[in-house]
Amino acid sequence: MTEQQKTTELTDKEQIKADKPWLFKKGQSGNPAGRKKETPETKLIKKTNKEIIEDYVSKLTEALPKISPVLLKMAQDGDIIAIKEVNSRIMGNPKTSIDLTTGGKPFIPTKEEEDKSFKALEDII
Repeated sequence: MTEQQKTTELTDKEQIKADKPWLFKKGQSGNPAGRKKETPETKLIKKTNKEIIEDYVSKLTEALPKISPVLLKMAQDGDIIAIKEVNSRIMGNPKTSIDLTTGGKPFIPTKEEEDKSFKALEDII
């Protein structure tokens, strides 16, 4: 390869880079301003996630000896129902609450409603 061909080849490579301004230049950082600082919200989310994971791991450590090896094997093999069962045994079922009130106020029947209820019960009995 002659010196002229090497120069032309280098020039071609430089031309390709010049045609693609999004490519980084040698020795130039892709993010000169650096990483953005974490916001308080991001720090709180990370801290909360870490606490949730630590809590899960400690509960998992306690619960694993009590869980059937067959159920664990099924969960490891990807059985969704088994995974849900293992998770509910470790973390417990979520709390469910039922609101038997009317608009946040306790249900207190009127005298007329009470009389109707008692009459309906008497008819049944």
